Amino acid sequence: MGRGTQMVDKLSQEKVWSNRNQVKVAQPGSGVSTLRSSAQRKTMVDKFETKFSGGSGNTDVSSEQNRGPRTSKLTNQLAVKSYTSVAGESDTLGSVIIDRNLYNKVDFSLDYVNAKFFVIKSYSEDDVHKSIKYNVWSSTPNGNRKLYIAYDDARRIAGEEPKGCPIFLFFSVNASGQFCGVAEMTGAVDFQKDMDFWQQDKWSGSFPVKWHIIKDVPNPNFRHIILENNENKPVTNSRDTQEVRYKKGMEMLKIFKQYTSKTSLLDDFMYYENRQKLQKQEKSRLTVRSYENSFILPHMEPPRKLILWVVVAGAAAAVNSPVPVAETLTAKPLDVVTVGLMPVKVNGFSNSVGFMTVGTIPLDAGALNLNEGGLSANSASRKG
Repeated sequence: MGRGTQMVDKLSQEKVWSNRNQVKVAQPGSGVSTLRSSAQRKTMVDKFETKFSGGSGNTDVSSEQNRGPRTSKLTNQLAVKSYTSVAGESDTLGSVIIDRNLYNKVDFSLDYVNAKFFVIKSYSEDDVHKSIKYNVWSSTPNGNRKLYIAYDDARRIAGEEPKGCPIFLFFSVNASGQFCGVAEMTGAVDFQKDMDFWQQDKWSGSFPVKWHIIKDVPNPNFRHIILENNENKPVTNSRDTQEVRYKKGMEMLKIFKQYTSKTSLLDDFMYYENRQKLQKQEKSRLTVRSYENSFILPHMEPPRKLILWVVVAGAAAAVNSPVPVAETLTAKPLDVVTVGLMPVKVNGFSNSVGFMTVGTIPLDAGALNLNEGGLSANSASRKG
């Protein structure tokens, strides 16, 4: 997104739900019946879903969630399933190792002669979880361009300064009332590299990040920091990729490091892993359904004849279809002349003069003569 020896909850072995989240049913021989009434089963499921959704009862994994329940603690290392091949480094089992000891380090430096700072606003804490997991982030098109320029400028400055010019990103989820961590932008924006795991499929491009601090820091701790480059608003009122100038950025970095927090997104890592697994399953189900439906052809009705009425010199003709060749034949009492493969119904225009046009074909109406038995033609014209 340094390794310990303790490993918990191997998601690569599909042990997604922790033991405390599993529904326990009495086993045969225990003296308690394993059969449950419909009402009892529904109650158990409702309690299960409520616990899964952090008490809100909302199990829609595609929804935007600004904060998890913060109910379980991540100790040392955690092996989680990758679920993607486009980001992050996984082991031979397809797992990503999350190590709590890599974050919130006591020796994290606050000594930077040059540094750039930006506020990152996320719609969903699910996406921040994935950023920590895969060491990557995607902003809006405007945000990506802004950060691309900043990274290019930071590299230029770094070439002139021994300590370089890092770019720190202060993460906050909309409506959460807090900041949740600090990451460093470690590579340029790749506008062609899209991720396939964000909560919404509308973010394009991506860039690598390294997470340094992961902790919940309530907004009141930053509200006194006023940004002159944002209409003198508190930094807590910032939009996505709002730049924080050097002095104010260093002050925020210091607050992040020194603040003692009892909770962090790391406490909900398994909670968001469960949501990511269900989201992946839902996308796969929808993909299969879309693939199956692509072979179902809609019911087709037989083509209907197109009737086009053409009025020329007082005569009317009904045309069934346009054909670029004209020829004539003897007709029944209903006067008919065939133009190519197209029968043209004509109601007496032998005395008319000039040409009529069938589609793009000029037809000499004067060449058509009526007989007692119907319509005959001594000749027909084909022009063009």
